[in-house]
Amino acid sequence: MENIKKKWIVNKLNKKSKFTKAAKLIINKKLEELFIKINLFLSNDSVENLHDVRIAIRRVRYILEVFYLCFEQADLLNLYKSLKDLQDLIGEARDLDVIMEKLKFIETTYSSPVPVELYNNMSSKRKLISQQISISLNDFMKSDIINKFLKKKTGDT
Repeated sequence: MENIKKKWIVNKLNKKSKFTKAAKLIINKKLEELFIKINLFLSNDSVENLHDVRIAIRRVRYILEVFYLCFEQADLLNLYKSLKDLQDLIGEARDLDVIMEKLKFIETTYSSPVPVELYNNMSSKRKLISQQISISLNDFMKSDIINKFLKKKTGDT
């Protein structure tokens, strides 16, 4: 329990409660929803699909924070770290998307052209990050930790 942040701790909960059974159902549902979003992104790496993946990851992380006690600590922390790493990587792409949108807005609003090299540089970085994201998402879906969570039955503790 030492590695679990205090903000996660809720007294009087235990692994034998109905809470644990619900946790396993909910985490499976949220992971399934995440996989749907990931598959959409992998088939079409649009800005919108990437944003949807980011939101789905955030939702899984929040569920893990609520149900921290219902899973083995090492498993939970491994999954949580994987999700955080993915969210950070996706955040880099999202930052570039937002910056490019803002630059286009400035360019249009003030009739002041932004250097093409800047767009090209950011676009190249965005493509590289998108490739890294695709690889990371594929690896994540095939990872042992995901399989471990998805294989847990509602009666397991």
